[in-house]
Amino acid sequence: MPLAEANGLYNALDLRVLKLFARQQGDWVRRGLRVPVSVNISARSLQGTELVPSVLALLDYHEIPPELLLLEITETGLMNCTGEATRNLANLADAGVRISIDDFGTGYSSLAYLQKLRPSELKIDRSFIAHLDAGDGDDDGASERIVRAMLALAESLQLSTVAEGIETEEQLAWLVENGCEFGQGFLVSPGLEIAAFEALIGA
Repeated sequence: MPLAEANGLYNALDLRVLKLFARQQGDWVRRGLRVPVSVNISARSLQGTELVPSVLALLDYHEIPPELLLLEITETGLMNCTGEATRNLANLADAGVRISIDDFGTGYSSLAYLQKLRPSELKIDRSFIAHLDAGDGDDDGASERIVRAMLALAESLQLSTVAEGIETEEQLAWLVENGCEFGQGFLVSPGLEIAAFEALIGA
């Protein structure tokens, strides 16, 4: 993504990935499968006029319920969002598309944007999850306290939570015990081709 942004290709890349999403999601919907899919996009794509109508047109053409699309934007990217980008996110949220804040906790930004952007999901950055193993004294328990605070914040705002980078049973057990709803990482599953994923979920 940084390379695409540096060369002005971020918009074309985002639209290409969204088209691939829509084609696959449309197939699943026609087969009666409701599988929410997250798509990472560049925050810079939100600062133009093309993204919102393109997303809505793809959802309409493939008859995809908008809540089955989660658009992921990194917290760092959101720090640089303009007023136009904020309005575009609000328009997508109004249409039913879910907004996910990726790498949450790494942006050092004001929490005021949580009010403006109306996300539906926070993804806790893997740098915090890495220190949740029992007996890990590298950060003297700071990560545990930070993750608990993030989970409490999400609960108070009625947001879903996803832990990134789960690699050990100890991390998973800690997250379950402390109320994290979803997780991703090599302990859960590596990246899969479509056929392998469908086999995994019994489709």
